[in-house]
Amino acid sequence: MKSRISSNILSRQKRQINRLLGFLVIMMFLIPQAVQSQIFVQLEIYNSPDVKKYSVGDRFVFRTKEFPDEWQKKKIREIQYENNIIMFDRNFVHVDDITLVRTFNPLPATLAKGLYLFGAQALLFGGISSIIDGSVSWTLPVYALGSAGLGAFLDVIAFKRHRMGVNSRIRLLDLGIY
Repeated sequence: MKSRISSNILSRQKRQINRLLGFLVIMMFLIPQAVQSQIFVQLEIYNSPDVKKYSVGDRFVFRTKEFPDEWQKKKIREIQYENNIIMFDRNFVHVDDITLVRTFNPLPATLAKGLYLFGAQALLFGGISSIIDGSVSWTLPVYALGSAGLGAFLDVIAFKRHRMGVNSRIRLLDLGIY
């Protein structure tokens, strides 16, 4: 009886050790990626302690002096701290050439999608109900258009523009240990 209990305890310990070793092997593959991203593009908003940091692999939405009317959405491939340059897939941008940066707030965008869906469903099911009943009410389009209008408003405020030199600035940070 004692041998069976002790073998069960040993097998549990072996499983726990195997799980721990598996976790450590996975972490060894993930840690070098975190160590490589010690250089950041930091968006600082004046008079605010909040900053937005972008690292390699993040999507960056901006306007430049060269193309002032076009929003460019690019994925950061490399950040050259010494040259003050952000590298993308097919081109690069000097930090001083960036005029506007757009940030995204996911909460209003998610609420906007929900309100769009609510308005479409209210219009669809209310329309089917009014066709079946034979009674037409003016409140149905008001509900649908009201929720769609509120969704459009939330869609507009989901994006925030930061003008360089006026209310914010961009810096490259190198936090690597040499």
